Amino acid sequence: MSRLALPALLAVLVAASPRPSFAADATTLGAPTIRVFGVDQGLPHSVVNAITLDRGGHMWIGTQAGAAYHDGQRITPFPIPTGGSPSWVQAIAEAQDGAI
Repeated sequence: MSRLALPALLAVLVAASPRPSFAADATTLGAPTIRVFGVDQGLPHSVVNAITLDRGGHMWIGTQAGAAYHDGQRITPFPIPTGGSPSWVQAIAEAQDGAI
């Protein structure tokens, strides 16, 4: 490596390193709130396979026994027509038009 390339590489590494101000910013945000949801709170099943947030801030949860959404207050099971098949939800996503 040439003598000119080494200082340039060090400058890039220093510029890309985390800054102390980032740590200060993270501490001003406060601790996140962690809540645990299960069948007792309204989930269709205790095994969660997928989670997404829609534009309205609702959390959609896919489980091995169907889907549910959380509106910030409570979990509501979302009926899925299965035609007799299992209602195992593998993925949840929001379409461009806002449909889940």
